Amino acid sequence: MSELDALIRDLWDGCGLGELEIEWARGASGFIPVRLKGSPMQDIGPSGHVGDDMFTGILEGFFSHFCDGELRCVQTGDARLGDREGTTFVLAPFDLAKRVEGMVAERTRHGEIVAALAA
Repeated sequence: MSELDALIRDLWDGCGLGELEIEWARGASGFIPVRLKGSPMQDIGPSGHVGDDMFTGILEGFFSHFCDGELRCVQTGDARLGDREGTTFVLAPFDLAKRVEGMVAERTRHGEIVAALAA
């Protein structure tokens, strides 16, 4: 997995899209948490708006290319809005992604979402 991780991180960074931290081990639980650092889109958008929503689609397509099934990407945190965990996302199959969206709507923090999905 380390070779794939290096390939994806280098490809993503090489495109000028920031730096990804990917929790591959969570894939065994059916989802992949991702943290994005140094996003060029982070400061775009009105105050109080999730500034990296464009990246949800890019991450979704990017990771789905390497998977058998389709994944949905949900942004779970935004460093610009003060989230201590930074700009974070969860990639998951559609049914699990709906659960993540519900937790985001309830303002559940990324770490708590990851813990709930892993349980």
